[in-house]
This record gives sequence, C-alpha cells and structure tokens, in this order.
Amino acid sequence: MIKKKFDASIHRKMFWSDEIPNKKICPECNSKLENEYHTYVILIKNKNDVIPLIAGHDGGYFCPKCPIIVLDREIVSELALATNPPSTSFGFTSVGIVDLNAIPPEKAHLPIDCDDNPIPLVEFIRESSKDNSNKKDRGKRRNSGRKHRKRK
Repeated sequence: MIKKKFDASIHRKMFWSDEIPNKKICPECNSKLENEYHTYVILIKNKNDVIPLIAGHDGGYFCPKCPIIVLDREIVSELALATNPPSTSFGFTSVGIVDLNAIPPEKAHLPIDCDDNPIPLVEFIRESSKDNSNKKDRGKRRNSGRKHRKRK
C-alpha cells in the first residue's frame, strides 16, 4: 500500500495551471495548494488517433480542504510531447488519477491495463464538456444554437 497525503480514490475537479490566476492557490476556496507525486492517465490526440499514456509526475497540486487538483500544464505537455511524434495537430488532456492502492495485492505483479489488472482510474470531475486540451479557445464566443434576429 502506497501512503500519500492526498487519497487518489477521491473524485476531484481538475483545473490547468494556466487557466487560473494563481497556481499555488485553490480556485474554489483560496487555500494554499500542496504538491504531491501521483500517477495519471493522459490522452494524447494526434490527427485521428488518441493514444493513452499512464505516467507518474509531480505536476499535481492538491487542495487540502476541498476536492480540487491543479495540474501543471507544462509538465503534462512535456510528457505528452516525449511520447508523441512531431505533429502539427497535437493535443492532450488528463482524464484522471490512477488509484494504485485499488490494485489488489495478488495482482500487484501484473502490468496495469492487462486483461487481469484494469486501470483503477478515478476520473476528474468536469465542470462542463469543455475540452481541457492544450488548444486554447478562451475569449471566443460560442454559438448557443439560437438564431439571432437582425435588428432593423
């Protein structure tokens, strides 16, 4: 059993570090965030392919008071780039944290994601259906689907 301060089995709302004013402060309760190494599932989008990557890194900043995690986009980006051949249409997202303590001791010797040892993924809570890829679209107005009348 791996002892961590922040339990990987808790569902958390995820924010990217560059989407909040201060990556050291919780965007929900203003508490100081704490850094801890964990294992994550990252999806790398390259043209028509989506490649899953299981990677441990110390780019996660956890709120000690509420279920919030802030991921350092630069660290995750470096991991995604290291496993992705150069591409002009490249993106990534982190879908959740791997709860390594959920792996039964009798399966600890098996590779994660084999038939007998599925990934114990705890998906991040999404505030909306917004894609948290590295492609930024802030500031753009989205069409709500309503038709607008022209004013006379």
